[in-house]
Amino acid sequence: MRKLFLTPVIVFLISCNDYRHPTLEDVLKSNCFWDITGDNQVIGGLNSCYRFLPDGQCYFYYYNFRNRKLTDSVFRYETDDVIVPTTWSTVGDTLLIARGTHYKVLTVAKDSVTVEGYLNDTMVFRKNCHTVLDK
Repeated sequence: MRKLFLTPVIVFLISCNDYRHPTLEDVLKSNCFWDITGDNQVIGGLNSCYRFLPDGQCYFYYYNFRNRKLTDSVFRYETDDVIVPTTWSTVGDTLLIARGTHYKVLTVAKDSVTVEGYLNDTMVFRKNCHTVLDK
């Protein structure tokens, strides 16, 4: 009787330990781009993105517009005389610091991160692995 009771309990405990929510840092670390959209916007209104590299580097990009049509290629935005750190970091799952800007993290999913930025604007960073970098 004890074996019958312990078997489901052990299986339950093992399955709970194998499932964990992804951390903010784990989600963002990739070679993909993260499109910046408004909370209710779709990707059609898109014009810029971040790239959070696994080594802690972070760059800001603009999408190319050719003949007034959005393409899937981006170019890195250079700040010229304004010095902006090219790094990113997290504080737990509650704060994202990207290029010196602090974002309060509201939700984290494997393909999107909802943040609150300057003046309490809500933005969604949406993972996009199809974007290509113009050289």
